[in-house]
Amino acid sequence: ATQLPFQSTSAGRARAQSRPSPIARLVPAVGAAPAGATGPPLPAVAPGAGAGAMAASAPFPPSVRISRSTPPRLPPRSSPCAAATAAGICAGAGATPEGWAEPSVPEAGVPVPLQEAIRAVDLASKAHQEALNQAEACLAVATASFAAEWKVLEGEHRSCRAALARERETLARERAELEKERSNVRCIADLQKEVVLLDVGGPLFKPCRSTLSAVPGSMLQVMFSGRNDDLLERDEDGRIFIDRDGTLFGYILEFLREGSALRLALASLGEAERRAVQREARYFGLEEAMFPETTVLRAQHVIVCGGNDGNSRLDTTEVLDLVNMRFSPGPSMSSRRVRCATAAIDSSRLLVVGGWDGNIQLDTTEILDLSSQSFSPGPRLGIRRSGCVAAALEGSRMLVAGGSDGNRRLDSTEILDFTTMTFLPGPLMTTPRSGASVTLLAGGRLLVVGGSDGTSTLDTTEILHLTSMVFSPGPLMLTRRYGCASALLDAGRLLVAGGWDGTCQLDTTEILDLSTMAFSLGPRMGTRRWGCAGVMLDSGRLLVAGGHDGCRRLDTTDILDLTAMAFSPGPSLGTPREDCAVQAC
Repeated sequence: ATQLPFQSTSAGRARAQSRPSPIARLVPAVGAAPAGATGPPLPAVAPGAGAGAMAASAPFPPSVRISRSTPPRLPPRSSPCAAATAAGICAGAGATPEGWAEPSVPEAGVPVPLQEAIRAVDLASKAHQEALNQAEACLAVATASFAAEWKVLEGEHRSCRAALARERETLARERAELEKERSNVRCIADLQKEVVLLDVGGPLFKPCRSTLSAVPGSMLQVMFSGRNDDLLERDEDGRIFIDRDGTLFGYILEFLREGSALRLALASLGEAERRAVQREARYFGLEEAMFPETTVLRAQHVIVCGGNDGNSRLDTTEVLDLVNMRFSPGPSMSSRRVRCATAAIDSSRLLVVGGWDGNIQLDTTEILDLSSQSFSPGPRLGIRRSGCVAAALEGSRMLVAGGSDGNRRLDSTEILDFTTMTFLPGPLMTTPRSGASVTLLAGGRLLVVGGSDGTSTLDTTEILHLTSMVFSPGPLMLTRRYGCASALLDAGRLLVAGGWDGTCQLDTTEILDLSTMAFSLGPRMGTRRWGCAGVMLDSGRLLVAGGHDGCRRLDTTDILDLTAMAFSPGPSLGTPREDCAVQAC
């Protein structure tokens, strides 16, 4: 058998004494741990000391102390200590660590110091491994806890940022509202600083300069615009004297402050008082503004827009010169429009509303600048409307009512605010109406007549009360009329002309007595007209233009002489036009 270096032969003892012991190779310095080892240092043992001395000086806990009675046990081959031990033993025997085999020497033959060192290193390695595992587990728990807390903190941070953004938006909105409120208060304060002291025939008044200048072009606006202050004479109290009826001047101020309130007050006056107020309004240059329904029309032209000539829908216009009574081509619209409506925005602009272009009902509008004779896009309607009506109201507003959206007849209306140039929903009519006609009456009222509700041709009318903005049923006409025209002849009469009664086109007219609110027969036109348009030329003449007579589209017109109450032929249009719109300008 091969002898190991631990056998007690002379040669073996000499070799064993001439080289370091295995434990010295494992622990190169007394009390130092092998390279790469972690854990408590090995006990300091003097060379040649026995196992008892090593055990007595071992720094290991009593539970891991090794006594002579403890059977020696080598560590598992896979442990680092086993590898280190094998390396040291094999090196002492002149062998290599690779592929080493457990010595065949019984465990009882292994030196006790070596067994104790191996045991101590094994226990220290296990203790350190357990500590490392525990540290790793604690680190994993701490990492997961930190990640969860970080996620919660991120959520709270986002919530705080969102809440802060909302608070900033609220603060900005409140600040804007406060600034708007302060601006309004400043405007009121500025107006109060511009108070004018007046003596009108004895009664004293103290209006603001802005109130007196509310209607451009009026005498009061010229007097108190600020340009002519040096020409105004004041008495010792600083008052400006105006030699007019002071009692009636109160109505003038009421209109300048709030026109709708004056119209309600005028409706309760007798005819003599009403004429007196109108006379004062004429003196101050306010008759047209205060009494639009009875004011003599001072237009120089009449414009006819759109329509159908029998071949196509038209985007052309024609202008009637009231001096020579001839039509000439006008500016072209940007869209073809049949069954459109038109009304005046002010003295220099007209608005053309809705209609049908041959493919679809329109929700667009166009503004005609009378000075440049050119159209530009206007505000959009809220609903597509063909066959609607339009009328200018007091207070810088316009009403657009009824029509068809392509699927049904409409009972809805829209109000255009001239200040913002935007349409807003208006009051509902009592009946859906398309192809009706509309006229502004005295006393803050507006009359809508005739049309079609989609089932039948109508002989009904309805009245819009401008103070309450509510429609109510009006008087019945003598005949059903769809596609008729209407106009206010004077302060007491309204004319409805032409249309279709569900069977044939009409050449008849009806006159509404505004005092009794009852219709009676009027004069006949020279031609049957359905889809015609009507407008007052001046205080004594009414024009009815275009339409369809049942056989063809018409380019003819009829003029009603209010003195003779008879129609006569008027000037011819340049193009036949059915369902056109007409406006004096």
